[in-house]
Amino acid sequence: MAKRSPARRESDLFTAQGEQARRRQAPLAERMRPRTLDEAARSVGKGADDAAEVASMVKAYVGDMSVALAQDCLQVHGGIGYTWEHDLHLFMRRISGNNVWYGTPGWHRERICAMHGLGAEQHEREHDTNMKETAT
Repeated sequence: MAKRSPARRESDLFTAQGEQARRRQAPLAERMRPRTLDEAARSVGKGADDAAEVASMVKAYVGDMSVALAQDCLQVHGGIGYTWEHDLHLFMRRISGNNVWYGTPGWHRERICAMHGLGAEQHEREHDTNMKETAT
């Protein structure tokens, strides 16, 4: 067996450590997702005054985490994630579609700010523009 150079061994070590960090973060996001979704469903179901705000918070969180997890998944799987033989491309397409149909995480954060009177004018202009583009 050929000996590896010290630089190559160090590179392998950093790659393994990066993958371990990704594996530790994914379960945390997966545990938080149902709790946030349950809270949003509870708020909407009760007709709470803050239901829209809670729903936007959850969409912003889930939207950010879904993109991050899909990108990490692509990194871990390597080239197979880019091919049609693996279903990762379907998940990435769904994430992109959800952002188009239900709003990007940034749009939902802007919406929350507008609900609290922070930057409401810009939020309304963007919303009106998006609605006009959707209608055409």
